[in-house]
Amino acid sequence: GAGLAAIVAAYPKNKAPGLDGWHVEEFKSLPQAAWDSLAAFLDRVERLRRWPRELRQTNVVMLPQPGTRGVPGTRRPINVLPMVYRLWGKARRPVLQGWRAQHRVANPHVCTTGALDAAVQIALELDMVRQGEGVILLSLDLSKAYERVPFDSLRREAQAEGFPPCLLDLALDMYSAPRRVTLRGYTSDQGLPHAGIPAGCPLARDLLDAFLPRGIRGLGGAGH
Repeated sequence: GAGLAAIVAAYPKNKAPGLDGWHVEEFKSLPQAAWDSLAAFLDRVERLRRWPRELRQTNVVMLPQPGTRGVPGTRRPINVLPMVYRLWGKARRPVLQGWRAQHRVANPHVCTTGALDAAVQIALELDMVRQGEGVILLSLDLSKAYERVPFDSLRREAQAEGFPPCLLDLALDMYSAPRRVTLRGYTSDQGLPHAGIPAGCPLARDLLDAFLPRGIRGLGGAGH
């Protein structure tokens, strides 16, 4: 329980509340006994590898991108997930960091990083070219990739890449939960999704990294 409390202590006060109704300030006021109970609850969730029905819900909020207010087709989906789920994902970062270290060794040709890291990688590749080495650099814009990943394909590829099984099962259990979409103050009826890594999930970047390598390897024969 102490580890969970330490994570929440570092959260900013203005962090968005979860779909389960929890606010950061409410979490921060919990006594140690409550944190111990929450830790025991999460241990049971991991043993069962499924979330309680009351927590399995997602709301997709379509937000305007900076400088594009009023421009059709420019809104981006942000998923509001239960705070308990987000906290669990944050607490499992050490497990994911271990997987990522192994993943990078197994896939040195795949650079699934942010824009700045990608720019540095490009600069290094160009330096190799200047030194006479042949280099092929492929850059993919993944800005809208998250919403298009089918769950069955995600499970298959993540398993092939050795993604931690318990984390994969619990993430997909939450991803496949009933969703609503909110746009301009209106909210849709619930629907059951079959695709889409929710932006806002603490495991989203890791799962996209697990999904991509086989496809990227097939684009041009990595290492040749």
